[in-house]
Amino acid sequence: MVLLAAFLACVPAPPAVVGPVAVPIIDELAYLEQIKLRRPDLFEHDCWNTLTLKPRYREALLAGADDYAAIEAREYAAADRATDLGWMASHQEALVSFCQEHPGAGGCARICAPGLVDGACGACPDGGLPETSGTFLGVRPAGYPLCSSVGYLVGAGTGGTAYDPRGVVQSWKVFFEFQDDFATTLTPAAYLEFSQRLAAAGYRGDSKIRSTPHDPGKARFQYNNIVVHGHTPADARIAETVGLAVFGVALAGHGRGLDVGFAPDLRDVRDWHHFLCEGDLGVLSAEALAFVRFDDTFVPPAVKRVVADESPVAVTPAWTPLARYESARIGVLEILWHPDFDSRPELRARVDAALREDLASLARRVTPEAVQRLAGTRIAVAPTSPAIPGLPSRGRGIGRHRSAAWVVDHGGDAAREGVIEVYNAEDYLDARTRSPDVLLGHLVTGR
Repeated sequence: MVLLAAFLACVPAPPAVVGPVAVPIIDELAYLEQIKLRRPDLFEHDCWNTLTLKPRYREALLAGADDYAAIEAREYAAADRATDLGWMASHQEALVSFCQEHPGAGGCARICAPGLVDGACGACPDGGLPETSGTFLGVRPAGYPLCSSVGYLVGAGTGGTAYDPRGVVQSWKVFFEFQDDFATTLTPAAYLEFSQRLAAAGYRGDSKIRSTPHDPGKARFQYNNIVVHGHTPADARIAETVGLAVFGVALAGHGRGLDVGFAPDLRDVRDWHHFLCEGDLGVLSAEALAFVRFDDTFVPPAVKRVVADESPVAVTPAWTPLARYESARIGVLEILWHPDFDSRPELRARVDAALREDLASLARRVTPEAVQRLAGTRIAVAPTSPAIPGLPSRGRGIGRHRSAAWVVDHGGDAAREGVIEVYNAEDYLDARTRSPDVLLGHLVTGR
């Protein structure tokens, strides 16, 4: 924990949630038709690179004789290459530090496993990253080879068969494209914050960032800077909502896709862009096609999960100062109860029981010394979501306030600095049924 905290202190703080912004949609199906019509040579011989090219280069590509390699060779400045290599190295170092601080988090041994590392990039420590048992985290390394991708698994992860009416979709994907200053906006701290917010929203799946130092240009010239793999379309929409809110104006665009299994046994899986190049859209269900076309009016009865923004929750006018909260203790934690719980004792009792269960669960996984390091941690709990300027007023929000200045700027009181805030008690209880470790990640990582 100390090593990771020290590392994160050296990089810019992740952006605060800023609410929805107008981020362009990247329509891959429409672009694919243009490639077939105007540059069939690229569809035949360089389809994947052409499809993943950032949108701002696409019209010139379609109108001329360039291909992806020619654009990168012409546009990729030496200074940008050095920046991109440093950015990739910072994400690799952050994940190694995370694993060294949380060796039992899950997924750590795989990222440096012999035979899995794609290229000798020097990111793995000598001897690899052995794992221990007993400290499973709600946000943990996804297990991608460190010299290929850096990623986090969230909640229950991607295990088991993904939801799909036809059984061919292996994951429901969201892509986030960043502006050219991604090295300063998509920092290791920002990426971890995004992953923790996914956990707080009840998301199930993972995400990844490319970390291939032998080919750094793909981070700058391809649009899929973050790739999200959701277990269901609802998970993917949760990730999309969270990503748009967390990264906001740092984004240049966002898209959707699928990982699709090929017959006969579906173990031959194509990522979205290879599927568009080689597959047949006719194998996809109406729901899958609606998803990739951004048609969110399609609501199949089989899907019981609801995206956070789709179900209204009660909203109070604004922040209530912490001075009005009642202080109580659960083990080493200080719990601050909103005054409105006075009229809702049954809800308070349910949340109290859940918090006690969470702390007991953590105590079973870590040493007593680790539990004691949480002494003084404050958790503020409210029964209904406050209407805070710049924050969504619905959903399963939970997070630690990093600075008094940020809270004050958003209409709160400076005393909230360092506090873990549960914005809506009912949503927290609901999120725990899908992601039991939703709170533990904030306690253990200190974020």
